[in-house]
Amino acid sequence: MRAQINPHFLFNILNTIASKARTRPDEARELLLRLSEFFRYAVRQEGHLAEFAQEYFFVRTYISLEQARFGDRLQVRYDIDPQVLTSRVPVLTIQPLVENAVKHGIGSKPEGGTVRLRARVDPLTRTTSIRVSDDGVGMDPEVLAKLTAGEGDVGDHADAALTDPSSAAGEHAGVGLRNISERLDSLFGDRYDLSISTPKSGGTVVELKIPLR
Repeated sequence: MRAQINPHFLFNILNTIASKARTRPDEARELLLRLSEFFRYAVRQEGHLAEFAQEYFFVRTYISLEQARFGDRLQVRYDIDPQVLTSRVPVLTIQPLVENAVKHGIGSKPEGGTVRLRARVDPLTRTTSIRVSDDGVGMDPEVLAKLTAGEGDVGDHADAALTDPSSAAGEHAGVGLRNISERLDSLFGDRYDLSISTPKSGGTVVELKIPLR
């Protein structure tokens, strides 16, 4: 899980820091501190669950690093119910979904775009709902059909999408999903839902519902 942190992300951030070291040394220093916080959290987490507040801070640290690289091309909107902050969620699950939206949704769009993270708690159904969406390049309909076909789990179809080198959107759909779905299976069995859709307005939406902990 920890080993799958994208090495390209590290290389890109280090290049960004290096480019700022001479002209903006204070900003470069701050980015190094944030990068160290990012990896410290990733390698020190123990167990399978963490408070949403911790994962949320991890996501915001990641976003701050990517915004240093993308600049105004990357906008982020957060819509977080305060009640969700103390709920427990699988560690290192939300950040990979956000990274997919940044790298493959917004990164592939020349003019950039917006990533949105929404989280809610439903006390009646006792579920935590997490929604990551972007207004990026979207997903090829054939790839989406494979991921939502209902034959096998999302992870199986994510692997298939990753083997299609002709589709950047296929990579967008697949990166990290197998790892996430396998961990969700082991933690919750059939008591969770992970869905992917491409709205008519464009972009990609990933929605995750897990039992409230």
